[in-house]
Amino acid sequence: MRRRRTRRLVVVPVLGTLVLALGGCTLSDVPVVVAGRDDDGTLVVGATDCSVGGGQPEEIRVLHTSELVGRTEIWAIEDAGSFSSAPIPAPGGPTVPAPPPPNPPVLDDVDLVAVGDPDPVEWDVTTRLSEPVPTTGRIEVEVDQDAFDAVPTTLTVPSGSTDSYAALVGDERIADVGRAELLTAIEDTCDEATAFDGGLFAGIVGGSSLAVVGGLVALAFLTRGQFRRAGEASRARREGRPPPGTTPAV
Repeated sequence: MRRRRTRRLVVVPVLGTLVLALGGCTLSDVPVVVAGRDDDGTLVVGATDCSVGGGQPEEIRVLHTSELVGRTEIWAIEDAGSFSSAPIPAPGGPTVPAPPPPNPPVLDDVDLVAVGDPDPVEWDVTTRLSEPVPTTGRIEVEVDQDAFDAVPTTLTVPSGSTDSYAALVGDERIADVGRAELLTAIEDTCDEATAFDGGLFAGIVGGSSLAVVGGLVALAFLTRGQFRRAGEASRARREGRPPPGTTPAV
């Protein structure tokens, strides 16, 4: 029973250390999704995860809603590094001229892609643009940040003709914003997500160190007591006396 208690006293501080360390190192996703018209009026999309180790999403889909045909997918891309593979487009069919490159091409950590680009960098096109981007109706952008996330992020593209964006920046949704203001919001959020928190790090290291030292001190104290009792019992046996703490036989 005493040995079991010793193990408990040692294991508890070690588990406490692991909880502290893991709690301090857990990184939440910081999604950033952008959809809108760039400085030239081109419809652009982009998304990333600003947290340490984050990257671009699994899939981006552009949808158009009209009174005539309802809601349809007009263009879609998926991460070129994903496990699924983009379908090979059938030969022939209507062709749409490639759009100009985004202007600007990037907003801080978010690389922008022009809707209709037939071969975007680091993306596979899964639904090709068969007609020019509609100028009427509602255009929405759906982004799957994670293949296992059943609820994608959906943004409605603002009605502005140039420099007009909708965005999700961390936990904040922005309905209609210009490039300069959006860039500042993304920079602030992404910088904060990847910044080194010296106070948190010191707290984790200090708490972990105290837990380990406390466990070692407890182990040393109990071990010293066990050795002392074992020595007394050994001396008693040599001298023909009963071990300490036992009642002599009558």
